[in-house]
Amino acid sequence: MLSANFQTARQNYAYVPACLVKTSIENDVGLTWSGAHFLPDVPADWARSRRHHSSKKLDEFHSDLLNSSHDTDIMHGLLSTVFWGYVSGTNGRITVNRALSKSRMLLNGRGSIVAQDPDEVISHLRSARELVLKRQLARALIEVRRIRFLGMSFASKVLMFMAPDIASVYDDVISQRLKVQEDHDLRRLHVSTAHTASQSIADEQASAYERWCNWCSESASVLIPRI
Repeated sequence: MLSANFQTARQNYAYVPACLVKTSIENDVGLTWSGAHFLPDVPADWARSRRHHSSKKLDEFHSDLLNSSHDTDIMHGLLSTVFWGYVSGTNGRITVNRALSKSRMLLNGRGSIVAQDPDEVISHLRSARELVLKRQLARALIEVRRIRFLGMSFASKVLMFMAPDIASVYDDVISQRLKVQEDHDLRRLHVSTAHTASQSIADEQASAYERWCNWCSESASVLIPRI
């Protein structure tokens, strides 16, 4: 991809840079965990103002939280990542309530499925962080997927914010596009992101994820000097 094509594609990026911000005021709008309160922060008039927002700031916001030494920050980072991943609906719609319900699910469970112990959740995130530092992205993905309700797509979103310099998102959109690539090397990076109970398939997904991240890093190293 030429640098000009890259810039055009980046400007048309569809995900709204929304997040959950911490507040000292308890309310009925956002989420509450361990005495901390979080409110949705969504740019106003996103359709017209998207080119004025930097995703780098969003990366840094979540990276700081997920790499914090404080449990509340780490949980905040996870909840906000899930919120961000769900707040962008189809056809440019902003689905704040749906995104909040998905984040709330991590805290309260869903139906008959109880929520995971928060200490266990944070432990998985800390372990994933250590693996990321060693650039063991396949193992890091598997570790984040041990968090209840997180499949491959959202586990990759967590890792992307945890280490945006080396980790990438791998969701169904990327999976489907890789599947039909004419370039053989790119097509070999394809794997289904569907939930699986098979350890061998999960390992295959993790391996494809690490190879995808490496491809993205190598491509970025070529593009960046030209921009």
